[in-house]
Amino acid sequence: MIQNTKISVTLTPELRLNRALKQAGIETPETITHLSVSGTLTEGDLQYIRNKMSKNLQILDISKTSMKTEKFSAWGCSSLISIVFPDSVIKFGHSAFYDCSRLTSINIPNSVEEIASNAFDGCTRLTSITVHPDNPFFSSKYGVLYNKNKTAIIKYPNGRKGTSGSFKIPNSVVKIERSAFEGCVGLTSIIIPDSVLKIERSAFEGCVGLTSIIIPDSVTYIVIDAFKGCKGLKHITIPDSVTEIGCFAFSGCSGLKSVIIPNSVVKIGLKHLHVVLV
Repeated sequence: MIQNTKISVTLTPELRLNRALKQAGIETPETITHLSVSGTLTEGDLQYIRNKMSKNLQILDISKTSMKTEKFSAWGCSSLISIVFPDSVIKFGHSAFYDCSRLTSINIPNSVEEIASNAFDGCTRLTSITVHPDNPFFSSKYGVLYNKNKTAIIKYPNGRKGTSGSFKIPNSVVKIERSAFEGCVGLTSIIIPDSVLKIERSAFEGCVGLTSIIIPDSVTYIVIDAFKGCKGLKHITIPDSVTEIGCFAFSGCSGLKSVIIPNSVVKIGLKHLHVVLV
């Protein structure tokens, strides 16, 4: 049985995490559940955490470190509940929090300039993403991640339930970013305002609880994989503004009975669906 082990270490340019833990009397790093690190943290140290502690580490506090890497990744740390970041983090890259299935909230410091579209893949319990108010690139409201001026919605946390399973996208939003709602199984309806001009790839992929969706007249292109795997959808009406529907836009929508497509659409990538042209 894994014991609850809490450990604090201070690193220097010459002292790496594995040696620091041994000096602290820790011979089995997989027993650590709470880790606080200060000093000089490198990518090698982060890799050591992912390789040796990912199954049991619950709390990671690196807020007092001067990181020697600009890109943070906790890939595969399935036991992590909380991470406290330093102000030196600049980027959350590809699959940065992939499979961190126990994370419930993430605080993004004002130093972060870039967040990959799939940074939060597999964070099934994530209910809130909070951005430091001084961050010049990103903002958050009610736990949802946007760009600074809220013209693009970047990520709706997978575990956020909203109000009775529904969510209304703010009227300021003109773009729904790639994978913004991907895997949000608790959502049953989403209201998209007329301000939205573009819906990126896989925006609603895997929203299996989604039963209804109204696509506004402002949208001209339904992209690849946009509603892929939305098994709860039954009927969809495409507005007259749409001219193209990407491949697999409704792939895996096993509950879908019909898609009504206007004659404005000149290119269709749909397959294996009952389609009604009007």
